[in-house]
Amino acid sequence: MTMTCLQAKDRDTSSALNLYLREIREDCLLSAADEHALAEAIARGDRDARARMIQANLRLVVKIARDYVGRGLVLDDLIGEGNLGLIRAAEEFDPRFGTRFSTYAGYWIKQAIRHALINTTLTIRLPAHMVGLLTKWRRTERALTRELGHFPSPEQVAVRLGLTDSQRALVEKARRASQLRLENGGDDGGAGWSPDDSTDTRDAPDAVVEADDERQDLRRRLERLDQRERVILALRFGLEGELPMTLKEVGRRLGVTREWVRKIELRAVRKLEDGAISDEAADGPSRASRAGPRREADHESGTPSRPERPPSRTAPRAGGLD
Repeated sequence: MTMTCLQAKDRDTSSALNLYLREIREDCLLSAADEHALAEAIARGDRDARARMIQANLRLVVKIARDYVGRGLVLDDLIGEGNLGLIRAAEEFDPRFGTRFSTYAGYWIKQAIRHALINTTLTIRLPAHMVGLLTKWRRTERALTRELGHFPSPEQVAVRLGLTDSQRALVEKARRASQLRLENGGDDGGAGWSPDDSTDTRDAPDAVVEADDERQDLRRRLERLDQRERVILALRFGLEGELPMTLKEVGRRLGVTREWVRKIELRAVRKLEDGAISDEAADGPSRASRAGPRREADHESGTPSRPERPPSRTAPRAGGLD
């Protein structure tokens, strides 16, 4: 393709993007009451309500996507990936979760963009969950090196992480493949990033996921849950490096009904919300003033149930009670 053709294609792409941005500026924002009504309609299978919820929040996707420009995807691709997250959020949103749709959808939009960046930026195409596992492997290697005074064996790392033999084999295969790619220079002359390229992972694609400032706070709160609740949230929110699962998928994995999963999830989320409020009170009024107004006491427990933010940056809907 000649330079003139490339320039013409770039101009066409830019023009289409600008037209899209102008069109979505005309969409009206929704009130909290509108969101509640639309969410209930979506739950009944109303496709028009779903389309309206999505259309009214397209500007949110653009706003979030701009923060990821320069990390491996152009803006229009980032917007496309973010829109997929918005669609998922519209399907999963439940107003009983106690937060505005834009706050809830933001986590789905960011997750969709981050997974796209991971899967397109890696020199070797690794699925996002494998990138997370490789990151844990590297961290554990460094920790064991400090503890033992020497570089640990793969077996020692696998034992510390609690990996099965098949999981360990997958990690070692991915590490060998990435190292071979580096030694051969790769198709791009070795300029691309690889999971084992450096011990400094601040600029690695998966660092986008790790950098979230809520992760440590979330882990601390999860300690308040029982084992069953932690398992449900881990599967639903993708906390162990896997993609988030639907209620039906979790039920199939655990051999239970989706309604059972919904109940346990809602109970766990409420515990996390209560923990967030308790932490806020302990931190003093300055933090509470930033959090904004909260919902009235929960009708079952008698305690406030609106969190400062959803309990996870990738939190799916906490389903309703029977």
